[in-house]
Amino acid sequence: MAVAAVFFWAGQLIHSVVGSVVPTSAIAQLRPGMKAEEVKRLLEQPTSIDEGYWLYEKPMNPGWLGIGFNENGELVGYDHETVLP
Repeated sequence: MAVAAVFFWAGQLIHSVVGSVVPTSAIAQLRPGMKAEEVKRLLEQPTSIDEGYWLYEKPMNPGWLGIGFNENGELVGYDHETVLP
């Protein structure tokens, strides 16, 4: 039992570092006009925020997700590269 728990937690740690940046099922739910708070509830906290642009990245994963917001805090578009499922 303890060995299974170790493997489970090791797998969780590895996925948190090299797993998918954002699940494709969550990306599919993004819609123009969504408020920034709605996006944050769906995707959690971005890696970085810079004047209306949010970036989601993970260490050791070349994939990324970038989201743009207008001055009213509404989603206007996004682009991504999914490398890992």
